[in-house]
Amino acid sequence: EREVALRSALLRAAADRVRFRSGATGASARGSGNSLAPYERSHVFTRNSSILTLGSKGDGVAPRRRARLFHITDSHLCLTNDRPPDSTRMCNAFRSTRHETTGLRTTPAKEFEAALDWACGEGAVDAVLIGGDLVSFPSAQGVSWAVSAVSKACLGKAQIVFTSGNHDWMLEGQALREARGRPYDWQREVNLKGVLAPLLQLGDGSATAGQQ
Repeated sequence: EREVALRSALLRAAADRVRFRSGATGASARGSGNSLAPYERSHVFTRNSSILTLGSKGDGVAPRRRARLFHITDSHLCLTNDRPPDSTRMCNAFRSTRHETTGLRTTPAKEFEAALDWACGEGAVDAVLIGGDLVSFPSAQGVSWAVSAVSKACLGKAQIVFTSGNHDWMLEGQALREARGRPYDWQREVNLKGVLAPLLQLGDGSATAGQQ
């Protein structure tokens, strides 16, 4: 139920931000009167991505619009183990990976870049939804690299929506060591306002490549 609620919240956020393809005006969904309700949708899953197409049905006056949303989740990037020993286990968890289809050795960073290049190039999507666990732990270097990669591939081409997962804001070793009766997500607010802030700013266009 929680996962369904999070996905619904993500789609609502995307719908509020995404620019709909209208051919003539390129108007934004926000404040345009061309809402997504009621809307038609199609959802296509591939081995490593998900493409959701939303389209307003139109009311005989407003033109029908559509939006292509590209969903990336659980990339678990770790460029460097820059907060040892607290980050060591999660950083090492995805160091040795193979492509699901080809079986060739690859890395989460390489596949993330490839997904972005396709989505904001050939895929011509309206929005890229980064749905959590982008990084394996709250790493300033990892976040800076991700912001740079997203900006390089998609700046000016697609809207970006980022929602955090527990690994984005949780520094595992510290969480266990300093729990002291605190709630499970006691690190969330601190890291959303700190290390992860540049990713959240991608959604409003204020982030820049390499921002810390």
